[in-house]
Amino acid sequence: MHRRALLRLLIASPLLLPACRGPSPDAPAPPDPVLGAVARGAAFLASQAAPDGRVPSATYGFMREGHATTALVARALVGFGPTLPQVAHGLRDGALAWLERALAAGPLGLAGPAPDYPVYATALGLTALHQAGRGTALDTAVSWLRAQQLLGGWEGHPAWGGFGLGRAPDAPPPTPPFAGHVDLSMTRRALQALAPRVRPDDPALAAGLAFTRACRAAPAPAGGRGFVYSPDELALNKAGLAEGVDQARSPADQKGYGSATADGLLALRACGRPAADPDVQAAAAWLAAHHRPDLNPGLEDAPIAAYGPAMRFYYRAAVAEALAHQPDLLAADARAALVAAILAAQQADGRWQGELALQKEDDPVIATALSLQALGHLLAGEGAAR
Repeated sequence: MHRRALLRLLIASPLLLPACRGPSPDAPAPPDPVLGAVARGAAFLASQAAPDGRVPSATYGFMREGHATTALVARALVGFGPTLPQVAHGLRDGALAWLERALAAGPLGLAGPAPDYPVYATALGLTALHQAGRGTALDTAVSWLRAQQLLGGWEGHPAWGGFGLGRAPDAPPPTPPFAGHVDLSMTRRALQALAPRVRPDDPALAAGLAFTRACRAAPAPAGGRGFVYSPDELALNKAGLAEGVDQARSPADQKGYGSATADGLLALRACGRPAADPDVQAAAAWLAAHHRPDLNPGLEDAPIAAYGPAMRFYYRAAVAEALAHQPDLLAADARAALVAAILAAQQADGRWQGELALQKEDDPVIATALSLQALGHLLAGEGAAR
């Protein structure tokens, strides 16, 4: 059965909706609940868009130029392909056109009063344009992104092969042993942006693979092996210590959690690792054993358990993207529950919005874009490695 048809069947199953009398043979087909939610979400984002196509944040001042948020919105919308509702076409096309102009001049995220996640924004923008079949003259931005990876001189350091927040083109690079903020989330986005633009044996992918593997957490008693956010700054990792460990000396002393594990799985796939790869299988097994539709799993007993609900939109988008690579990652009822949880969280004006500011998901532009991205992957089977 086609995946879109399967999702419609799951959404409409008695498990999720009350029983009702069947329609008459002549009745019009009911509206698609997922595409209806997408249309409402896109209409909300369009109400936040600037005339030039940007979708800025009205919540966070350093994101008011809209570089990272516009890239996030575009990345979400291109994932639908031909299933994108008509109301969203102008929003998508405007965001892509702005990204194409901006990235032709260089990296994103460096125009405001403070950096707006330059690596994240640039990588997302490059990925969105690639998936849309646009943006052929972006060598300056691609070269800048490659230069953010910690390579020469970092061999043997936990951060080798990873990507940091990003620096201005005229700023000096970090020098060992102080890597600055380097994490798996930004690294997987950078690898996904570079993978379709380099050879499979490119050193950037090999080093990125090593960094990703350095983020592996302790094996989980319930099955599989998760990932953590950083192999260098262990205090940034949000889950607790592994059983029997009193102090973390490496990620292997810590528990994995959902968002980082989905990032790890996606980074492995961006580096060309197949479904049969042991690390891919271990990450998939962890997600299958720990997945929850209502929050970012693995953080229920973390030092700051609020990160579980505070990162639920990011987790939903990431695990839905992982499902695009491996549709059998979650059972059918778990996939249906994920769709239902996303739909149930949408507000009357079309937005999604978190309650907590811990990961900025209280910004409705961010939460709405992540929710649309999750639905796009679930509907169209869109994967980051396309």
